[in-house]
Formats: sequence, C-alpha cells, structure tokens
Amino acid sequence: MYNKIIEHLFKGVTMNNQLLNSRNIIFKLLHDLPGNLTLQVKLDGKEFINFNPDFRHPAVGLSKLLILEYFFEEIDHTRLNLDQLIGTAPQSIVNGKGVLSHLSISNWKISDLITLILTVEDDSAANLLISSVGPGTINQWLRNSKYQDTSFERFFKEEINIDRTHDNLISGQDASNLMSDILDSHSTSRSFINYLLRSQQNKSKISGYFEYSQLPIVIMNYTGEGIQVDHDVARYIFNHHQIDLAFLSSASSDRIAIYNGMQLIGEQIFNILRAL
Repeated sequence: MYNKIIEHLFKGVTMNNQLLNSRNIIFKLLHDLPGNLTLQVKLDGKEFINFNPDFRHPAVGLSKLLILEYFFEEIDHTRLNLDQLIGTAPQSIVNGKGVLSHLSISNWKISDLITLILTVEDDSAANLLISSVGPGTINQWLRNSKYQDTSFERFFKEEINIDRTHDNLISGQDASNLMSDILDSHSTSRSFINYLLRSQQNKSKISGYFEYSQLPIVIMNYTGEGIQVDHDVARYIFNHHQIDLAFLSSASSDRIAIYNGMQLIGEQIFNILRAL
C-alpha cells in the first residue's frame, strides 16, 4: 500500500525541505487511514499528489457541484438567469442539510437557491434546481461532459438501494475538476461564486486547520458526508500562491480516524502553503 501511494505522488513541483517533510507525513497518514481514499493536491496548478484519483466514491454532497456546474453553464449561455424564479415543489423538500425546508417561501430566485447550496450545502435547494430542469436533462448534459467518472442517479436524501446501485458516484479527479471549473470557468458569475464559497459554513474537515490560523488565507471549500463517507474539496490562496485539493474517503467504519486524519493532512497542507 505504501509503495502504491508513493507511485501516485509528486510530479512537476520543485521541492524544498518543508515540502519534502510534509509530503512524507502525508504518505504515512494515507497509509494508516482506513477505507477507500483519494487525495489530489495541486500547488499553483502543478500536480503534487495524485493518489487513487479515478476511484469512484459515493458522491453524497459533492453531487451538488455537478448541479451547480450545469446551471452556471446554462447561465453563461443565457438559457437561464440568476433572477429566474423557481416554485417550491413539496416533493423536493427534505429534512437534510440546510435551512430551506424550515422556511415558508413559495418562489425562489435561482441566485437564492445557489446561495443556499454554496453556503450551507442545502439539500432541498439542490432538489428544487434539479426538479426545475428534470434529472434527465442533467444526465444528458453529464453524458456529454468531461466528468465521465461521475453518475447522477437520485435526488438528495432519496432512498439508496442496499447494494448502492441507485446512488450518485464521483471520482476525486472529477470532484477536483468540477471545483476548478466552477471557480474559474464562468466569467459572468465568478465574483458571485467566489464570494459564496468564501462564506461556506462547513470548514471542520481539512479546511478546519486553516479557519483559525489568524493568517489572511482565502478558503473556498465544499464538503460531503454520509454513512462511512467524508469528502472535502477546496482551494486555498495565500501570499499569491494557490493550493487545490480533493480528499475523498468511503467504506471507513472509523469516522473519528478519518476526521483526525483530515485535520492532520490539513496541517501539512497549511505548512506547504506557507512554504511556497
């Protein structure tokens, strides 16, 4: 396992002692953590870690990145606009993450639903966007997209088959690409997207180490969690340098170990960012 990790790590980055030391610590952490793991790290756009990037994990909340990328593309092409209204469909409201299910509002602007999805990872807001265009439309777009390790099979909080055949799946590579595309590819919505991702409320995973560092680090991240599943996809910017990261984990029965490991990886990524 350790040798396999080494084969997938480090390409294209000029190393210094801090980077070497942090890289070795991350190797050891990946070796020791339970379950299926993916870790991708890019330093200023150059590949630094690329471990198990094509493994398909249950996507849980990261499926929202797919929905958002579809909508931002439609907005770019003026087929949709941020001020367009979407009615509240009762079947789309679920008792999951977010606040929309606790509010009695009949119509929502697309911009409001996107705000809820990006800041509090709202399940009902995502379901309303999906219902407004139909899951078939999103799947047709997905089949023609570059995100070929991603599948979209169900709404958020919809029941999953026991064998997980009716589930949303995503690879680390696709998650990383989706995050980068959402942040970089939409000139008409870029400032709106960046502002909202900086306001994201869930920074308790890898991003937790950055949150209270007292350094002016820009944190833009998105998470996902479910039964034996924890993900964090992020971009960190400090002192004119940028780190893009995707950590995905699944099939781990020890969530405390995963959380501890994510925080320790976050510590090393923090040290790397300061050393660039």
